[in-house]
Amino acid sequence: MKWIPKIISLVLLWGAVASVIVFIEPEVIKDILLPGAYLPFIVLLSMTIWYTLSVITKSISLSLMMTMSIMVGLILAMLRLMHAGLALVLLLTLVMESWYTYHRNEKIYPTNEQKNRGTGL
Repeated sequence: MKWIPKIISLVLLWGAVASVIVFIEPEVIKDILLPGAYLPFIVLLSMTIWYTLSVITKSISLSLMMTMSIMVGLILAMLRLMHAGLALVLLLTLVMESWYTYHRNEKIYPTNEQKNRGTGL
């Protein structure tokens, strides 16, 4: 039962992204706040990706790192500052590195163990 609101919110967010792609002309949202940045779509897409990844990974910080790396790659590819293939390789490398760092730190610093179990204090 606790998954129903999450699924509904995910469907609504992805539906909003799809409706922006299908029904809104790119020239309408191209120059809002920053010229040529498509800022409303970028914000909506980043929120959608972040929420989806946070539901999947159950970690807000890991999903934020992955979302930021995806969005930076998309923005660089959109502005033609980076080739799309290079952006994809860079993104996959960043995601794998952050995943490895996250799990390595999880093993080094366990959070559920009590320190000094034998002291009796």
